[in-house]
Amino acid sequence: MFVHKMEIIPECRTALIYLNAEELKRFEVRTGDTEGLVNFGLGIKNIVFSVLIIDRTERVKMSFRSKGDFAANEFAGKYFQGGGHKNASGGQSEDTLENTVALFKEKIQLYKDQLQQVK
Repeated sequence: MFVHKMEIIPECRTALIYLNAEELKRFEVRTGDTEGLVNFGLGIKNIVFSVLIIDRTERVKMSFRSKGDFAANEFAGKYFQGGGHKNASGGQSEDTLENTVALFKEKIQLYKDQLQQVK
């Protein structure tokens, strides 16, 4: 059901899925239902970084997954109060979903060259 929500940022080899509070309610999504959803992006040819952004009303939650030497945890920590493992991390934002997605799209462009080099 959420596959139609995936956006590819090809110049950054990145897949992005974001869900708003209304979609979570409409599809009766419960905590845990989206577990693993962030990994779908990495299954796409040439994608090396994948993010799932979910509006949980009280804050926006984020999951990051990467391949190779791209440090998802450093990206999450620098921009989204996050951390975790090199290739699997989380983050959050107290801003709106729309602003959080826009910030992600802006900041990922800074890593375009690095993401193009990931093997």
